[in-house]
Amino acid sequence: MPNKPRPENPARAIRIEDELWERAKAGARRLDITVSEFARQAIAEHVQRQEKP
Repeated sequence: MPNKPRPENPARAIRIEDELWERAKAGARRLDITVSEFARQAIAEHVQRQEKP
């Protein structure tokens, strides 16, 4: 999975607790995706739930 910068998807930085980061890495590994993609999917799902009336 290449991880090269793209204008439509700029690099971001977040602070996250070690335990949560390790759990995210494990979840991403199970799905065979990057932690970035795992986090992107989780954030998108959360935002979508929040936007529903």
